[in-house]
Amino acid sequence: MADLNISAETRTEFGKGAARRIRRADKVPAVLYGHGSDPVHVTLPGHQPCWRSSSPTRC
Repeated sequence: MADLNISAETRTEFGKGAARRIRRADKVPAVLYGHGSDPVHVTLPGHQPCWRSSSPTRC
């Protein structure tokens, strides 16, 4: 199985308004949950557009 690294920023603003501001900035709000630890609110990079091409592996 290959490792996957995603850069994320922690955030201090929560709620619907904060999530909407993050989405307007082309980013994705997320929450990381773990057993026995507090949830961590993060902002992930936005989605990159993928244009349809003739090659199924090319994006």
